[in-house]
Amino acid sequence: MSSTTSIVNNPALKGKRAGKARFFGPHSRYAVFPIHTRFESVAWVVQDAEVLDELGLPEAVVFNSKIEAVTYALRRAAEAEAAEGWDE
Repeated sequence: MSSTTSIVNNPALKGKRAGKARFFGPHSRYAVFPIHTRFESVAWVVQDAEVLDELGLPEAVVFNSKIEAVTYALRRAAEAEAAEGWDE
């Protein structure tokens, strides 16, 4: 997820995506994308397409930095891939 340009936060757009999603894991299960916040910088969201919350929406975890979000998504993707190996 390297980028040559930084993502500029726009507080007027809080809650909306600030960039494209990148996908990780088996069947692109985990999406990582930035969202605008009412604070100084964007937040990074990791969504799990296979785990739904009580409203039926994908489970989401919010991070303050891109590196934290990507690290989390890669770890969860590795766990999901390892779990799929047990089904064989």
